[in-house]
Amino acid sequence: MKIYKLLSFFIFAAVFLFFGIVTVEATFNPYRPLCVGIDGKFSANSTWTGGTIQVGCVGDNGLATNDPSQRCTGEVQTVRPGERFRLTKCSCWGSNKGCLKIGKELTLNPLDSNQHKTITVVKRIDEMPAFINNSCRITKTGDMCGSNGQHITGNIKITCAVPTPTPRPSATPTPKPSVTPTPRPSTTPGPSECPGPEKVTNVKITCPNCFSSEEQ
Repeated sequence: MKIYKLLSFFIFAAVFLFFGIVTVEATFNPYRPLCVGIDGKFSANSTWTGGTIQVGCVGDNGLATNDPSQRCTGEVQTVRPGERFRLTKCSCWGSNKGCLKIGKELTLNPLDSNQHKTITVVKRIDEMPAFINNSCRITKTGDMCGSNGQHITGNIKITCAVPTPTPRPSATPTPKPSVTPTPRPSTTPGPSECPGPEKVTNVKITCPNCFSSEEQ
């Protein structure tokens, strides 16, 4: 019985995963047969503080087809770190430094005299304080090129330096004040005892014929 339950669980999980992937893929616009398609992901490490960026591609007048939904007129999208993107309206022409354009802020311009829709980088990523101050690097996109009908990968990665933790100063123990013993006053010897009086001999003088006699 346990085997059947386990098998049922695996079948349910596989079906859920399959339809989940299909749902995620369905959120992207389908590729246009006459245009260059660019699929990619924007990733950044934890020290990137610049937030979202914009990705885009140039276009043309779209007159290669009579179907407006299939014209390669260019586009711009905003993506967050960790988010995928898909550009489906790209028309790469000439030497324009790659099909994928990136920046903090992009503008898709109206048709010019050559029937091209160019992109202006209003704000560059590598000029942002978040990029400069954290010594960041970004993927070069100049070699991401393709022809009409091709699907190319345009992953973008920003890698910033990881700050070195500042060591905490070690706690220096406060030395205890040394106690200097107070010297005791020296004892000054008092005066020595006077010697006792010696025995005095009594002397008696008798006059007129004075002579001394000793009495013991």
